[in-house]
Amino acid sequence: MIKDGVIQLRDYDSVFDNNPDSNYFYNTPGYDGPKLIAGRVSLKNAKERLKKGEVYTIVKYHQGDELPQEYTPLNANVESGDTLFATINPDLRFYYLCANGGIQMISRFPDREEGNPIWLLGPGPDEVSLSELVESQLSDYEKIDTMRK
Repeated sequence: MIKDGVIQLRDYDSVFDNNPDSNYFYNTPGYDGPKLIAGRVSLKNAKERLKKGEVYTIVKYHQGDELPQEYTPLNANVESGDTLFATINPDLRFYYLCANGGIQMISRFPDREEGNPIWLLGPGPDEVSLSELVESQLSDYEKIDTMRK
């Protein structure tokens, strides 16, 4: 699913701005429970997707917006104008990770580092950390934002 540490980067607003209620294969019965989605989304779309049990690695928001309890502000060192970033509440538990067009069961390791959950992918031995997911999304955001200027 995550091959050689490469996580495909996704900006889900391009899909959800047109249809915030879109379904994917991982919304079907059998994939019940909270899902961590490796991708970026606006706060508006993040709130809509919470209804489907989806929590995104990065949420873009603006000063004064109220974040749901599933997200926590992120001190990002990214040139983003007035855009702020949030990431998942590290206390949340997830059953699945959705990345690279696939879904995989995950289990959480005991925290090795406060606020940086680490998950075992499937039966292992591969693992992924929240910091890896966040860094990949922010790095991609910065590249795309720089190209737009």
